[in-house]
Amino acid sequence: MSYRGRPSKGCEGCRARKVKCDEVKPNCGRCIRLGHDCQYRDRGDVLFRDQNILAAHRAEGSWRKRAKTHQRAQSESSLIPSMTTSTQTASHDEHIRPATVGSRTPDGFLFSHTLVRSTRHSPVPPPLAQDLLRLSYERFIYDFVASEDPNRPPEEPSDALLSFVPLLYQHAEPDSCLTSTINAVAYMNFANRCNSLQAATLAEESFGTALRILSAVLTNPQKAASNDALCSVHFMGVFETITNMQRQETFAAHQHGANALLQLRTPEQYYENHVSARLFEISYAHMLLASLQTATYPAMPVEDISSVRARLPGLYNESEIFVVRLIWEEAQLHAQWREVKRREVQSATRNDLFRLLQTGLDLDSRYQIWEDTLSSAWRFETEPNTPEARSRYNYRWQKLVLTSRGAPTEIHKYSNLKGCSLWAYYRTSRMFLLRDLLEILNWMLRLPNQGHEGVSDTLDDLQLRSRQLSIESKLVTIIERTCAIVLASFTVPMFKKSSENGMRGQIVLWALGTMDSILSSGLVLDSIPSRMLSPTPENTHADDMQSESSFYQDTSLATKQLNYAQLSLVPGHHQSGSLLGPPPTARKAHPFDSMPRHPYDGPVSTPGLESDLPYPNTMDVSARREWINSMLYYIGTDLGIKKALAVPVMEGYMSIVKPRVDEIIGLRV
Repeated sequence: MSYRGRPSKGCEGCRARKVKCDEVKPNCGRCIRLGHDCQYRDRGDVLFRDQNILAAHRAEGSWRKRAKTHQRAQSESSLIPSMTTSTQTASHDEHIRPATVGSRTPDGFLFSHTLVRSTRHSPVPPPLAQDLLRLSYERFIYDFVASEDPNRPPEEPSDALLSFVPLLYQHAEPDSCLTSTINAVAYMNFANRCNSLQAATLAEESFGTALRILSAVLTNPQKAASNDALCSVHFMGVFETITNMQRQETFAAHQHGANALLQLRTPEQYYENHVSARLFEISYAHMLLASLQTATYPAMPVEDISSVRARLPGLYNESEIFVVRLIWEEAQLHAQWREVKRREVQSATRNDLFRLLQTGLDLDSRYQIWEDTLSSAWRFETEPNTPEARSRYNYRWQKLVLTSRGAPTEIHKYSNLKGCSLWAYYRTSRMFLLRDLLEILNWMLRLPNQGHEGVSDTLDDLQLRSRQLSIESKLVTIIERTCAIVLASFTVPMFKKSSENGMRGQIVLWALGTMDSILSSGLVLDSIPSRMLSPTPENTHADDMQSESSFYQDTSLATKQLNYAQLSLVPGHHQSGSLLGPPPTARKAHPFDSMPRHPYDGPVSTPGLESDLPYPNTMDVSARREWINSMLYYIGTDLGIKKALAVPVMEGYMSIVKPRVDEIIGLRV
C-alpha cells in the first residue's frame, strides 16, 4: 500500500469526478441533484485497500531511477527552493562525512567501527519532508512487505510476509506510536539504502517519539493489548537491527515487551481477524527466537498455536505447527541447560545430567522425523556446487557465494521465501539443540561415572564418546545445509521483488550468526588437525570492540525506560534461587552466544578411545567462518541490516572480508 493519505469514503460517482461528497446514505446530495445512481464501496474495500504490489512497483522504479535523476537535479538546482542553512550543511556532510557505528560507551552502544555504506546509488538532494517520507515508506514496503503471488500453486506455502503492516499503518492516527515507529524504520532503511543523513536524523527523531508515546500506551491495558501496540514493539526491534547505532540493551528489551504484550491477549484475540492472526504468527516466532537467543523459557505455551489454527486453518498447516512445537521444546531445554550451568552447586556425577541428555536425544529424534516426513510442498531441490551449476547464476552470486573460500558444497533451491524461512528456522534451532547436547556430553565426560545400576552402563566413556561423535557429524551436516540456504534466500523468486530486497537478509541473519558462534567455540572438528580450536583473525581493535556479553542480552536499561515490567507477565517459576556466573577463565562471548561460555563446554581429550570409533565429519572451520562473515558483511552493507556487521567487526574479520566483498558488489573503496 503506497502512502496516499486517508481513503475517501465518498460515493463512486463523486470519487470518479474528484469532487467532495457529503457521504449521506443511501444517496448523497450531489447524486440526488444530478439524478445519478449513488453507489458506495463496501466498507471492507475502504478499510483494507491492499496496494502493496503498486507500492513495491513504484518503490523499485523510484530508487532505480534516482541515480539518473540526481545528475539532472544538479543542473536544475537553481529551480529548487533554497533550503535552510542547517539542511544545506547536512546535505554537504552527507557527501563527505562517513557515518560511524556507535562505540561501546556509557550510552550503551556496542562496538566502534567506521560504518561501511553502499555507494552504488548516488545520494539524492534533500527533498521536502513529505517527499522524503513518501520515498522512505515506499522503499520500506518494497524491502519488508511481500504480497501474495497470484500465480502461486495452491499446494505451495503462502509467500506473503508482513502484508498486514500497511493495513495497520493506514488506519493509525498520524501521531500514534505505530505511525512513528513505522516512519522510523522507513527513514532508517532509506538512510541505509540511499546514504541520506537527513533520513537517518528523522529516523532517530521518529524513534524517540515512538518510545515516548509507547510509555503512555503501556499504562492503558486496552491500548497495550491492541494490534497497533504489538506491531509497534515488534518494529522497534526491527529498527534496532537496521540502525547504525547497535544498542545492546534495547533490542532484547523490545522483545521482552512484545512477549509481555502477547500475554495480555486472550486466545480469542489472536484470531479475531486475519490481521491479528498474522501479527500473532510473526510475534510468536520472534518470541521463540528470543527465548533461544537469551536462553530463557518461552513466555507463552505452544498450545496457543493449535488454538489459532482451529479457528483459522489457512494460517498454519500441520508441518508448521509441528516444527514450532519442536522449537518451543528446544527453547525449554536450552533454558534448563543454562540453569544447570549456573547453579551454585554444580553437578557431581554423570547421572545428574543423564535425564537432560536423554530429553535432548529424544527431541533430536523428533526433529529428524519431522524432516523425513515433510510434505512435498515444503521440500527443496539439491545439486552439487559444480562449475556447471554455478554457470546458471550471475557473476555476483558466483564470486560472492559459490566460489569464495569456504563456500558450501551444495546448492539448494526453494519454491519461495517462506520455504527458505521455515528451513532456516528449523535448522538453526536444531543447531542450538546439537550444541546443547555436545556441551552436556563434554560435561559428563569430565565427571565421574557413579550412576545408578542399569544407567551407569550407558554412561561409560566409550558410550558417551560414540554418542558425541555422532552428534558432531550431525552438526557438520546441518551447518553445511544451512549454508546452502543462503544463496536460495538471495535468489528465490519473489513477486514484484528483486534480489536486493531487504527481507532476504533478515531470513538468514540468525542462522549465519549462530553458525559462526558454534564454529568459534571449537565444538566442530577442524579438517586441519593443527587447528583444533577455530582461530579468530588478528584483531587490532579487540580491546574496544569485543563484547563481554551476548549481543542480545542485558534488558535492564530499556526495560526501565519503557516500563515493560508493569505489564502482566507469566510468573518466573523456572528461575533458580541463586545463580552464579561462569568462572573467570571462561572465554569472552561471541555476539550470537546465547549464554556465557563455561570452561567445561569445550571438547574433551579421550585418549585410547578414538581407535575403536568411526572418524566424525569435519569442516575447514577457518574457511567456513570467512565465508559466513562475508555473507554477514554483504547483508549489513548491501541489504542494510546493520546488526549483521556485529560479527565481522567484533570477531576481527573486517580486514579480510571487506575488500573482497566491496569489489564484488561494486562499492568504491
